[in-house]
Amino acid sequence: MQRTQNSPRAFWITFLVISMPVSGLAFYQALPQLIAEGIDPWRSKWTVALLAFSINIFIGGFVTWGLVHGYYKDWLTRFEIASFPRWMRVASAVIVPSTLAVFCFTRFKILGAVLPQFFPTLWIFLWLSLISALALKIASGAALTESFVATLLVQGLLFRIWGILNGVTDFPFTIEYSETSRYYYGSLIFSKSLYGLDLPLSTLHPSRYLLQAIPFIIPDLPLWAHRLWQALLWIVLTGLSSWLLARRMRFPEKSITALVAAWGFIYFLQGVVYYHLQVCVIIILFGFSSKYTWRTLLVVILASFWAGISRVNWFPVPAMLAIALYLLNEPFSTSKGLWQYLKHPVLWAVIGIFAAFLSQVLYVFWSGNSNNASDFSSSFTSDLIWSRLLPNVTYSLGVLPGILIVSAPLFMVLLYAIHGHRMNWHFIRPLGIFAMLSILFIGGLVVSTKIGGGADIHNMDAFMVLLAIVAVGFLAGQVMPEKAGSLWGYIPVWVLVLAAFIPTVFSLQNVQLRFAYDRIQAKKDLTALQKVIADVHDQGGEVLFISDRHLLIFQMVPDVELIPDYEVVTLMEMAMSGNQVYLDKFYKDLASHRFMAIITRTQRVVKKTDEPFSEENNVWIDTISRPLLCYYQRDLTLESSNTLVLVPVQAGGSCP
Repeated sequence: MQRTQNSPRAFWITFLVISMPVSGLAFYQALPQLIAEGIDPWRSKWTVALLAFSINIFIGGFVTWGLVHGYYKDWLTRFEIASFPRWMRVASAVIVPSTLAVFCFTRFKILGAVLPQFFPTLWIFLWLSLISALALKIASGAALTESFVATLLVQGLLFRIWGILNGVTDFPFTIEYSETSRYYYGSLIFSKSLYGLDLPLSTLHPSRYLLQAIPFIIPDLPLWAHRLWQALLWIVLTGLSSWLLARRMRFPEKSITALVAAWGFIYFLQGVVYYHLQVCVIIILFGFSSKYTWRTLLVVILASFWAGISRVNWFPVPAMLAIALYLLNEPFSTSKGLWQYLKHPVLWAVIGIFAAFLSQVLYVFWSGNSNNASDFSSSFTSDLIWSRLLPNVTYSLGVLPGILIVSAPLFMVLLYAIHGHRMNWHFIRPLGIFAMLSILFIGGLVVSTKIGGGADIHNMDAFMVLLAIVAVGFLAGQVMPEKAGSLWGYIPVWVLVLAAFIPTVFSLQNVQLRFAYDRIQAKKDLTALQKVIADVHDQGGEVLFISDRHLLIFQMVPDVELIPDYEVVTLMEMAMSGNQVYLDKFYKDLASHRFMAIITRTQRVVKKTDEPFSEENNVWIDTISRPLLCYYQRDLTLESSNTLVLVPVQAGGSCP
């Protein structure tokens, strides 16, 4: 494993330097919030919280000054090496899980709706994590830094898993805009048995929907089972890639391997790195071998075939991951020249990208989309919103600051490991690694500006994966120098703490109450919708489900013939990419009142510029809502889900 500086003094300085700005921001958010709630901040129970934030700033600054100047050294050293009696170890073992329960209780029962802002919650979490780390150190005898990092990572892991499983519910309608659309696109591979129609497969994210098709092998599974399957895809595939990454790096202790795997899990889900990309990562991490280069070529081809039916910007990713592992593991000094050293990486790159393109071409024909192949390139004609790169109403951090925050600790690992040790590797190795990182970084930023994106950093996914492999390689001491016995630089304690702290902080957004809904209202809404559908069926009319198409899949509304066109995700993609042929066909069907009823989400016609996804909403208003509400009118609104039933306008007015 790479050498690290593990001193108690460095840990406490790091902790206090983190806690002071957090406490300042907590005070900044809490004071106006309490005043807005009509609470006197200086004559209530909340005074204690405000004083705690203030004390943290001033006392923390004083103690940090003392630590920097060498005070408290003896105390810290004695605590670090102390041996504690059995009763203290047992009591401390009880405290470790208790702090998590205290945090959840404080988050929901004390802060609740009065003080829901992020930084007061983060401040409480930070100090409870310290208490838990101290207890873990006493109970296990581990170093305080290791105990704190372990505490953060385990909690972050639990928060992420809870957030994923929170979406597993039997709520009969879509939870958000396109949640149940994923099950519809997954069902298309079984369209003949489900709908009696031989339908083309999805042109958007095909590999994701192939994974989501698997539960349809078992007939009549309910909606909650498909939600559970999607949750398992997130957990299992992300967990497997994280474990393979940690295992490949051959850490000396199983506990370190487990912690690195936990770190990988919450790091990947910051972006998020989608689970269908993780399939490529898993294939490469499992099968790559710098010794057996032809086996690696087969692995790259297999992963590239998967990338080819995923997203265009993922086409080179499998080859890049394999090349990065090669450049990390293989010293240039073992080869007889530049071409001999690079011939296999060049072959992987050429064959891998060719395999990805071939895979997409084959999928176009196999999926039944040969007549609308242009739909696969809709992203190339969509508008770019460059303001999404900086803080904005859609993404408060902004894509660029967001990815810089997430990747900063890993770049620090590289900086400290490489600084002063440039001669440890031939220039072609860092040149290749940083060139690939730069390509994925710039490409991810551009893709993030595409309309429909930029609400998080998930389009930086390939960059995040490659950076993780490189940084963990250095941390594990698995980057081979040109000369045996050469060492890389030390990794400071504060870098390791920050690397655990940042992804754990992002995981706090998953600390939410269990998803709940009004079952009586939902049942009432479903019954009302079933009645509308039955009336239309009795009259021999057609019903278009723009949204909530899963109601047909799981037979919650019987006797409805599926109309495959105009599902909300594809309709939005065609609107954003300006596919006028597709839209004109939609307008023609609306004008002719082809559908006796249309099921969609609540529509609006007033444009706004100060809301999340304003640009997308405005495109939808111009291209979909206005024509839709011109030819159709509201008949029923389902209160539990904002679902709207539209029927043809009977008379009056002319539409553009």
